[in-house]
Parts: sequence; C-alpha cells; structure tokens
Amino acid sequence: MMMWTLADAAAPAPGGLAELIATFTPMLLLLGIFYLLVIRPQQRESANRQAQLEKLKKDDEVVTIGGLIGTVVSLTEDRKEVTLKIADSTRVRVLRSAIQSVVSNKS
Repeated sequence: MMMWTLADAAAPAPGGLAELIATFTPMLLLLGIFYLLVIRPQQRESANRQAQLEKLKKDDEVVTIGGLIGTVVSLTEDRKEVTLKIADSTRVRVLRSAIQSVVSNKS
C-alpha cells in the first residue's frame, strides 16, 4: 500500500506547461487591456496637467479644482502658490496643485 501512494505522488501532473499557459493567458490579456485603457491615459493626462502647471504665468485664466475661475495675478517665488483675481476687488491665494486647467493664455 505504501508503494502505491509513492507511485501516485511521483506521477507528473496532467497538462503540464500547456495547461499553465492556457490558464494565465486570459489574465495577462486582461491586464494588458486594463493598462492600455486605464493606466496609460491617466499617466498621459497627469503629465499634460503637470506641464500646464509648469508653464503657468501671469494673466493666464485658470479653473481651480473647486470650480473657481480666475486670472493669475502673481506667483510666489517658490512657485507653490498662485494669487488669482476672481472679481474686480477679490484676490484669492491657492496652491498651484489646486489648479485644474488653464482656460486661456492671454500673453
């Protein structure tokens, strides 16, 4: 009885490499599609937004993440804060990262 058990344990698994490839191929295809449809466009959008924020200058009209539309009046020296004019006598300081997009460049 002990010999029979050892013989079963030493027998190779049915299917082998072909079955392993057939099992993982659909998962790898789904991961590839997910990367192409979700991750890559998000990376591109993030890079474009970062480039816009780097080019930000005085008199650009911008929209903040909160929905405020204003004109850039000044930038701090460390370039982390932006002062926006949202009305004739209203100025607001916001972080550069709070700017969602540049609506127009007036220069």
